[in-house]
Amino acid sequence: MPKLAQRKLCADEECVYSISLATAEDDYNAPDCRFINIKRGDLIYVYSKLVKEEEAGEFWAGSVYSDQYKDQMGVIGYFPSTVVKEGHVYQEAKKELPTTVSNLKAGQCVAGCMQIWHLPFICDSDL
Repeated sequence: MPKLAQRKLCADEECVYSISLATAEDDYNAPDCRFINIKRGDLIYVYSKLVKEEEAGEFWAGSVYSDQYKDQMGVIGYFPSTVVKEGHVYQEAKKELPTTVSNLKAGQCVAGCMQIWHLPFICDSDL
């Protein structure tokens, strides 16, 4: 899987605090385990924003809050920023961090991906 970006913006050093609350303006079907499914009208808590690179799309990491996806609530994954409208901003994303994680904590592997509490999916050691 190709890496989405080298850097990300977060509200804090661990990317555990929400940056904002966004509303889905369109449906989005996750192409692989790094991403989350989104339906129009869903509320999404945004935890990080990937720093856009040349010719790449702009992706954010967040968690869906929706009755439709109760089994996915709390799961953090990526989605294109173009499918949501950012509403309430809790705090500015001023911390620029690398997207690689070298010290993984407790998590579980699912289809080659690992989800760490409060962190986006880690796939093949990189995002």
